Amino acid sequence: MKLLKNFKEQKLPRLLQLGAHFLYILLGLLFFYGFQRPFFYYPLLMITNFIIYYVLISIANKIYAKKEELISLTPVVMAGTLMLNLEAYDFKAYALAGFFGVMSRAFIKTKLGHVFNPGYFGAFVLAMLLPRFGYPSIGLWKSDLKLLILIAVLGFFIVYRAKRLQVILSYVGGFVSISILAAIFFRIIGFKFNGVDEVPILFWPATLITTTSVIFIFHVISDPKTSPSSIKEQIIFGALIGIIDYILRISLIIPAEAISYLLVQSGYSLYKIYQKQTLPVTG
Repeated sequence: MKLLKNFKEQKLPRLLQLGAHFLYILLGLLFFYGFQRPFFYYPLLMITNFIIYYVLISIANKIYAKKEELISLTPVVMAGTLMLNLEAYDFKAYALAGFFGVMSRAFIKTKLGHVFNPGYFGAFVLAMLLPRFGYPSIGLWKSDLKLLILIAVLGFFIVYRAKRLQVILSYVGGFVSISILAAIFFRIIGFKFNGVDEVPILFWPATLITTTSVIFIFHVISDPKTSPSSIKEQIIFGALIGIIDYILRISLIIPAEAISYLLVQSGYSLYKIYQKQTLPVTG
């Protein structure tokens, strides 16, 4: 019974995520112009990620004198995350992003676990350090309503199973709330955004209704391995990402969602380290 409970709480959400990744990639390759990665990249990236993972985790185990499992779903999940969030036309770019992701998984961690979503971190670092090799796939997914609904429905089910529903609701709520309040305030004071007298109140909330944003909401910030487990922390975590995301978007800083996620994730990890160090000793 204990093994079954552990499978339902930890492995099942990851397996559902893998299935969703495969479906999105297949649909992207078959039906959506712009998603032009060769399909063989996907399984090849899984194998490459696994080799990199095995080597780097082995090194990390020796450095930290810790026996972390060398057989993991992480390299496979990373392959899907990179395929969905990174646009590159050379397999070496995906492999390098996988290397950055595994590096973060192996070495950027606390006693509570790794800090960032490895695949998303790898895609972001590659895009920032080597933009000519790859960049976030913003706008390369066609915002087809049927695909959006499919990702939202499957993503909602996965997030619900992973008990991370509060993260996505607070992210959307935080982003939409600050967007509407700011739009009203700007109208009152007569602020012009890039020379435009009045930006429609729902303009910025509408930017969340894209395939890229929906994937970010349901498959990045809600990652059960790196997001908070308590409801209170989930609400704060998601809301902060949403608020910072909005501020970066109106400041025309891109990729806003990636930067906001990494900033809040870093802050949350520091908070958990501080909290663990200040807990009273009992017993």
